[in-house]
Parts: sequence; C-alpha cells; structure tokens
Amino acid sequence: MLAAFALMLVVLFGFAALVVDAGAVYVAKQRAQQGADAGALAGAQALLTGADVAVDTAVAMARRNDALADYTATADAGAGRVRVTGRIRVPLWFARIFGEEQASIVVEASAVLAPLERGTGMVPLAVPQQTFTYGQRVYLTDDAGDGQSGNYGFLDFSGRGARGLEADLAEGYPFPLWVGEQVPTEPGRMTGPVAQAIDLRMAADADDASCASFETVRSDCHRVMYLPVVDSLDVDGKKPITIVGFAAFWLEGLVDDGGHQRIAGRFLRLIRPGEAGPAVFDDGVYTVRLTE
Repeated sequence: MLAAFALMLVVLFGFAALVVDAGAVYVAKQRAQQGADAGALAGAQALLTGADVAVDTAVAMARRNDALADYTATADAGAGRVRVTGRIRVPLWFARIFGEEQASIVVEASAVLAPLERGTGMVPLAVPQQTFTYGQRVYLTDDAGDGQSGNYGFLDFSGRGARGLEADLAEGYPFPLWVGEQVPTEPGRMTGPVAQAIDLRMAADADDASCASFETVRSDCHRVMYLPVVDSLDVDGKKPITIVGFAAFWLEGLVDDGGHQRIAGRFLRLIRPGEAGPAVFDDGVYTVRLTE
C-alpha cells in the first residue's frame, strides 16, 4: 500500500512538472519570440540608415519587448535582411526532482526590407522609370507644351475625371494598386483641381515642423506623396500605362514658370505599409515583413 502511494506521488509530481513547468517554458518562449519578431521588423526598417544602425535598433527593440532574454542581431544591407536571435533560460520547479533545473530556449526571427509591390494611398501622378537620388528635385508634372500628346503626368484612378483626380491627389487613392497593373492616363493640365489639392496637402502640415523639410519629414506627413513609377508616358490621349514601381516625394509645391504650373517634389526613401514582392526595380518605397 505504501509503495503504491509513493508511486502515485511520483506520477502526480510528474504531471505537475509537465503542466507547471511546460506552461512557464511556453510563456517564456512566446514572449522571447515576440521580442525577436519586433526586433527584426524594427531592424529591417532601420536598414535605410545602414547595417550598424539596423543591428542596434533590432537589439534595442527586442529587449524593449522582453528584457529577460539575451538578444543578438545581424544585418545584411545588400539582401535587405535582419536576423535576430534570442536566448533565455527558464527556471524549472517540479522538474527538479528529475534533475532538470532549467530549460534553455532559443528563438529566431528574420525580416526583410523589400520594394513595395502593392499598396494604397497613391496619388494620381506618374513619373517614368529612371534613377533618382535622395533629395533630388523632380518635376512631377510637365508644363504646357511639354506634355506627351496631351498627357502631363496625370492618371485616372477612379474614372471620375478632374473631380476624381483632385480628390485622389489631395487624399490618396484608397484602393490598392500593384506593380504590373495598367492605369489610364488623364490628359489635360488640370490647373484648377491640381492647385486646390496641393493647397490642401500643404495646409494640412502647416503646423508640423518636421514635415516642412524633406530632410526631417515623416512617412505619414501630408506633404509626402506616394505615386506610381511607370514604363512610359509616351502615349497619345487617354491610354493605359503600366506600373513598374512606386516612389515617394516630399511636396515642394507648385512652381509657376512663366505662367506654366508644375508640381515639384524631392525624392525620398521611405517605408510604408503594404505588400512586398519580387519587384524588378527599386524606386525608393519599401515595406518590411517577417520571413520566418
């Protein structure tokens, strides 16, 4: 009888070890994994400022999410990838009667910084595929006489003509666009609707000092315009053109050159929410995603 009772105690302790200690290990692993995931995503975003900054950012963010784990990180700027490894030792209690005092846990997470393949909030302006440099001043529309067969750089996302162009230019098109999609041009200069939309964007950031310069601007400033990069604008009249990428520009404003109105912007490299994919071109707008 006594032997059976002792055996029962051993079994009960075994179940206690399984439930209590396994639960503690599970919670610790989940917490450590969340820290690794957060670190990898933050590090991938920081790759735009260099691999060293990405590593420091990844480790700091991981530790902010889980101060108990020991995190390290590596960054490959060329591949746009950051990997975070976390290690933590979890004390065991009931399992000690079986000689196990702690459990060693290792977690890993990788994130990539990749060109945006699909996203929302684009403005109905198009620039032909070319090589841009950070801070470069770019005219986002042509002036009178320079348009290709009546096209001055405007697009028709919504099919509502000048009214739709004004709304989408002021607020961004709310539906997704993607690389490879064809969108129609919107012929004409659209002077009035464009001026009103640009005024709205400029006024929305009037009290935000960080939005007043392309060097300090945030990705969510109204003066940041995300727009399609296209294969060509050399089409006659209202015709479809193909999106090959996405670019971001800080809105410098309307330039009046001899009575001709053009939109001027400064090229940026920014990250925004969306879907990443095997984009052919790197046009300066990226998104980040976990890869494992």
